[in-house]
Order: sequence, then C-alpha cells, then structure tokens
Amino acid sequence: MSEVADRLGLSRQRVLELISSEELPARKIGRQWVVEEPDIAGWGQRRGSVGRPMAPAVAWGLIALLQGRDPDWLSPSERSRLRSRLRRQPSVDAVGNWVRKRSELHWLAGHRSALPKILDVPDALPTGVSAPGHDVIVINRTEIYLPGERFADLVSELLLDPSNPYAANILIRVPNGLWPFDNEVGAVAVAMDLWEAGDDRSRRAASLVYKKALRSWVNS
Repeated sequence: MSEVADRLGLSRQRVLELISSEELPARKIGRQWVVEEPDIAGWGQRRGSVGRPMAPAVAWGLIALLQGRDPDWLSPSERSRLRSRLRRQPSVDAVGNWVRKRSELHWLAGHRSALPKILDVPDALPTGVSAPGHDVIVINRTEIYLPGERFADLVSELLLDPSNPYAANILIRVPNGLWPFDNEVGAVAVAMDLWEAGDDRSRRAASLVYKKALRSWVNS
C-alpha cells in the first residue's frame, strides 16, 4: 500500500479512501489491499485529464452527439456547450474522464450457464467485451447494460452474487438517471466501456472507434 501511495503521490489514508469509495479498484489478499498496475496508471491518467466528470445526463448527451443522435433530454444551452467541447477535439483520455460517472457498475459472479441467458434478458444490451465488432474477446465473461428496475429481478432469477472486478464473470452497467439507448448501445458507448477496462488491447480498440467518431462529427 505504501508503494501505491508513493506512485500516486498520495497519503496511505487517501489511497484507502479511494479504495473504499471504489474510485481505485483493488482486491484484498489476506490483510493487504493489492492494486494492479493498469489501475494505478488509469487513476493517474484520470486525475491528469482535463475537467471534472460530467453529470450522468450530460455525459450521455456527449456520447449521443458522437453517435449522431440528438440528446433531447438536455437543454439547448447544454447541447451547445457539449458541441463547443467537441469542436476542440478532446483526447479519448479527456472524454473517458468526463463520462466516467455515467453508469453504476455491478460486478457479479454466476454459474457459466447464466452467461448466455443474461444476453437474452429483455432490455439487456451487450457492451464492452460482449459487443460484436470490436475485436476484443474475453472468454467466460458477459457485459451488458440493463435498466435499473430490472436489475434486482435478474440477480435473483439467475442466482448471481456480488463480486469484485478480478473475480467477477459478469458486469452489469445501469445508466444513471436515464435510459439513453434505443435498440443498441452504439459504437462510442461501447468504446468508452472498453476504455475503462484499462488493458492495452481494449484501449487501442476504444481509441480507434473514438477517433473515427470524432472525425465524423467534426466533418459533419
């Protein structure tokens, strides 16, 4: 823990606070907290990014614009400010930081037979490693978006247990404040979810999708 604190330039107590608030992913081995290298690097990058995280509705509005949709849940002035930010062509790091409060993350563990069933649940939309077409495959893990009102029933029906990012084989993302999708998540939303995974392969895939979407938006 002292080494992690030194790496991040924080006190040991502050690191423990970040772990407790789930801002810094960690797992406990015996009596010690262990923070993996990608999570140390990821937190440092988020701290160094420009601007604070956006409110969830605004974050989803930014993603909607990049996906060619009109975020009609935002006021005209809010939409104008988002367009102004995008015209400055922010980095994927900056956008990843801005939108990181958009969803509540539920890491769960379930029997492997539950994984395909989750994808068939009404209103469940695949994202991240479960989304097709992004060349990032993680065996034996399922990742979806789900409306908040369906979450408790799904957990009960499939006998899912709370877990942590290192042991979980299911990640359910519940959007905060609104349901921002029609029939699919969209490429940019998937890219932001891949970006949060923190590994090099996921981030490369996310960066390619984001840059393509930003170029398309700027040139539209």
